Amino acid sequence: MSYNMVIMGDIIANNWVVGQFDFASGTMKVEESWKEIGAARYVGLCVSSLANGSGTRILPTSSHNYTITRYLEKHGEDYKQVMEVKLPNSQNEYDKRFNYSQTPYDSYTRALKKTILIISDYGKCPGGILTQYQNMSDDPYIVVIDSKHRTVPAKLLTQFRCNNVPIIWRCTGDEYKKKWAEDNSIQYVVHTNHEGDIDILDIKDPSNNKTISTHHQKADPLLTMGCGDLFTATIGVAFKDNTFSFQGLVRAATTANELCQHKIASGIPGCTYLPPKVY
Repeated sequence: MSYNMVIMGDIIANNWVVGQFDFASGTMKVEESWKEIGAARYVGLCVSSLANGSGTRILPTSSHNYTITRYLEKHGEDYKQVMEVKLPNSQNEYDKRFNYSQTPYDSYTRALKKTILIISDYGKCPGGILTQYQNMSDDPYIVVIDSKHRTVPAKLLTQFRCNNVPIIWRCTGDEYKKKWAEDNSIQYVVHTNHEGDIDILDIKDPSNNKTISTHHQKADPLLTMGCGDLFTATIGVAFKDNTFSFQGLVRAATTANELCQHKIASGIPGCTYLPPKVY
């Protein structure tokens, strides 16, 4: 059986501006700048690319559609963010580039059954997740939660658990909180961490614990941006046409890790990298 991919999250565009800035006087020297999509939008783009564009929908958890402009100064090989500005914007400039749409659940999902649901980055509007989810006609096949776990409504997690829906939590670094995972009976945790020149990838479930270590070179922060979204998308797409299993999750996380390394090696910054079709 083939499952549809549904991503809930914020609809964000990113502007990156690199240069030297004196905001007190209003002067700036811009060295480079670019625009890209971000958050749930980039997860959706990765899903669409990995799965050849089939059955993918982005569902905003908020009515706010905005652009974040980040001003960066470069110091040697490192970038330091000196200011961030968030402003509302029209999504048409960005959405026309992609073959998925921001379709409300009302018309799309009342007849839609058996989805893989990815809860992606979102701001301070967790109620939007519940509002969107209440329109679903059936429980999802699998739920993948990306990093920002603390505001995922407990009521929703309880419903998933009661209906035996597998929950996978993808987190990195100190985002991992063991107590939160235990308190909410999260069945599967995919945790990535960096120690020196080693990538540590831990995949946990109640009866298994698989650790995979790979070497990596220190990467430009602009190249690692978006890797979490790519990782999350890869895990979800892995089960679009396959039965869920712990071993399948291990294989999916390994593939996701390899794709992130490929993204970094490609030299493509931020959320502009398009992964190859692997499923």
